[in-house]
Amino acid sequence: MAQKLPIPILTGNSYEISSLSLAISKGYGFRFNNLPQGNCRSTIDKLVRVLDHLKVRIPLKRITISSETPISTKHFSYIELSLFLLLYTLKHLDISNRLSSILFLGRVDLHGNILPLPYIDGWLLRAKQQGIQKVIISSDNFKEPFGLNGIEIIVLNTVKELIHYLKTGIYSPLSRKSLEIKLAREIDVIGQDEAKRALELALVGKHHTILSGSPGIGKTSLCESFLEIAKNTSDNLTDEQCELLSRRDIPFEKEAAIRKVHQNITATQLMGGGVHPYPGEISLAHEGILFMDEIGSYRKSILELIKIAMEQKSVNLNTLKYHRSYSADFTLIGTTNGSFADSKLLTPSFLDRVDFQITLFKPDFKVEKQKALYSEVLKRVNRANLFRKERLITDPTTSVSNLNQLDRFKIEPKVKTLLQRLLHQKSHSLRAVERSYRIARTIADFEECEWVSTRHLSEAISLRGLTN
Repeated sequence: MAQKLPIPILTGNSYEISSLSLAISKGYGFRFNNLPQGNCRSTIDKLVRVLDHLKVRIPLKRITISSETPISTKHFSYIELSLFLLLYTLKHLDISNRLSSILFLGRVDLHGNILPLPYIDGWLLRAKQQGIQKVIISSDNFKEPFGLNGIEIIVLNTVKELIHYLKTGIYSPLSRKSLEIKLAREIDVIGQDEAKRALELALVGKHHTILSGSPGIGKTSLCESFLEIAKNTSDNLTDEQCELLSRRDIPFEKEAAIRKVHQNITATQLMGGGVHPYPGEISLAHEGILFMDEIGSYRKSILELIKIAMEQKSVNLNTLKYHRSYSADFTLIGTTNGSFADSKLLTPSFLDRVDFQITLFKPDFKVEKQKALYSEVLKRVNRANLFRKERLITDPTTSVSNLNQLDRFKIEPKVKTLLQRLLHQKSHSLRAVERSYRIARTIADFEECEWVSTRHLSEAISLRGLTN
C-alpha cells in the first residue's frame, strides 16, 4: 500500500510543489527519506496525539515516509498538514483518492487547529500552473480579494472540519467582507487639466509621465490620487506579475504592482540580485507603475538604469554564478521641482523616452473648475481598458506602433500624411513621433474609436509639446 500527495516546498526563493509518499511494509516504526530525522520524529509524535483525540490508531507496521525533493529543517513545518493527512489515510482509505488533486497549506497544533504559513501566494500560483484546482488554507492566511483567479480556495480552521470536507465535500465558506472602495471623494488638486488628462491616459496606455512645477503646487498629491485609482482598476494581476511578486514574498494584490521608490535606493534594490537571485523594484513594477517622487534628486547612475530598462523592458542580471533575466515593462510616473530644460540629470535622451513632460502652473482661482471624482475617472479608465483589450483580441495588428509599418496602422489618410511630415522634421526624433502615435491610439481607445483621427493625433502632439 502506498499513498502520495502534493506538498509545498521552498527552493532558494522559488515556491515549488513536490510530492510526499507513504508506504507500509513488514516491521515496526518510522523511516524517513529526504526528510530531517529530528523534525520528523517530533512532528510524528505530535500528529499521533492529534489522531488519538480523533480515535484514530496508527497500525503497528513499518511506515516509510519519503519526499521527492529534499526538505530542510527550516522549511519542514510547511508540510505538517500534508503529513497529517497521509497518516490519517492509514485507517481511512476512503478519502485517499481525493488527496492527489488538493494542495494543503498549513501547520497543525496539539489541539487539532490548522495554523497559517508565513506566506502562501507563491504556492497558489504554482498550484494553478500545475493544474491543482483546490487549496486548503487556514483562515489566518485568507484575504479578500485574492489577486489570482482559476483556483478554489477552501478555508478551514481545524482538522475535524478538514476531514468532514474530504468525506462529504461540504464546508462552511468563510464570510467574505465586500471591498469598500472609497472613490466618492474628489481629486483635491485645483485645475491642472492637462496633467489630469495625461495621467488618465497613462493608466491605460502605459505612458511614462513626469510632472514638473514649483514646490507645493500639487504634483505629488495629483500623482497619489491617480495611483489610488490605479489600485482599483478592473485589471487583474497576470501570472508573470505573480511569479515576480512571489520571489519577494509579496502578497498578490493590485497595490503590490505599484512600487514607490526612495531617493537613496541602491542599484541592487532597484535592479535585483543576491545569492539567490531576486527581482528588484523595477521588475516588481512589471505591467504596473514605478513612482519616483522628486526624480531630479536621484543619482545619475540610478536614472541611467531606469532609462535602459525603459528601452529594453527587461532586466538582465549577470554574475559568475548565474545569468537571470526579469521582465520590467513598467509605467514610470514621477515628479520634479526643477524645469525640464534646466535639469542636468534629466537628459534629453532620458526625456525622449517619457511620453508626457508636463509643467504645472498656479491655477486661476477666479475660474470655476470642474470637479473630478475618483469614481468618474475610474469608470473612464476601466471602459477604455476594456475597449483596448477587445480591440487587440479582434485585431492584434493594431498593437503595432513601429513607424516602419505605417501602412498597417488603422489611421485616417490625413493622419498618415501628418506623421510622415513629422518624421521629416529634424526637431523630432523617430521615437518622439512613434510615442505621439501611441498616445493618439490611447486617446482613440478612450473614445472607443477603431481608427485614429487627426483630432486624436493633434491632442497627442499637444500633450507631448506642453513644455516646449
